[in-house]
Amino acid sequence: MTSINMSPLDIGIRPIVKWAGGKRRLISELLSHDVGSVETYYEPFLGGGAMMLALPLDTPRKICDANADLLNLYLTVRDSLEDLLSALQNMPNEPTTYNEIRGWDRLPNWNKKSNIEKSARFLYLNKTAFNGLHRVNRAGEFNVPFGRYKNPKILDRPNLESFSQFLNQKNPAGSFVTEIHPADSFDSFLKNQSLRLGDFVYLDPPYAPLPNSQSFVSYQAGGFSDLDQRRVMEVALESHERGAKVMLSNSSAPIILELYEEILGPTGDFNIEFIQASRNIAAASSARAAVAEAVIRNY
Repeated sequence: MTSINMSPLDIGIRPIVKWAGGKRRLISELLSHDVGSVETYYEPFLGGGAMMLALPLDTPRKICDANADLLNLYLTVRDSLEDLLSALQNMPNEPTTYNEIRGWDRLPNWNKKSNIEKSARFLYLNKTAFNGLHRVNRAGEFNVPFGRYKNPKILDRPNLESFSQFLNQKNPAGSFVTEIHPADSFDSFLKNQSLRLGDFVYLDPPYAPLPNSQSFVSYQAGGFSDLDQRRVMEVALESHERGAKVMLSNSSAPIILELYEEILGPTGDFNIEFIQASRNIAAASSARAAVAEAVIRNY
């Protein structure tokens, strides 16, 4: 029997997409500080959703991301899974098909594609693109080359079915336990929520680049600037002042340490620790060595 105190990860549900900066392998370290009972969980940088899957099944979740295509995939998995699976069956892992499907967003009829078609494309490209990257150019067009994998798991029916069941879970009032909000900026999303004591906010933005390196921020057109990093800090502080428990992940870049210096202990309300994380999506194996990541909490 599955206990409501178990998490989706505990019962074998895994993220359905590979995502740069995904947290599945770091969950135990990120949750090493007991967050306690969570009234509602908020995550505005959803990505692969590993943290969302690490909380007890019955925890109310409100999730968002600036990437509308990613959220469309989650909605399709929840509401139209069989249609999605059928569409994926017609997307073989070979370069000609890949290049054709990758180019859909450059065609005049792109906006006329159905949500099913867009979701199938998103998942197909995620499984077959080089290193599983989701990267777009300034025009918002997907621009990752073919990955040349021998047998990628494009259609993982068991996990997609389990993930769909998770997203379809409802509370006694008949509402979804996991609310998928429309694509929005992280600060706008959180400012429109009624945060309260006992809520938990997790902020996992695109990382600031370390010295002599580049950070991957091309999840969407426009990237993620130093000003955006400051906005994350301000939203963290605002969420704290509204009574929520807050955790942030970022690189250990000097700009991050400088940004959070004023709100860190012993006089501030937040504390920082560093954990070692490997970069699994880097193209070169030499770039996948463990690096120090900052975890900032107010609890």
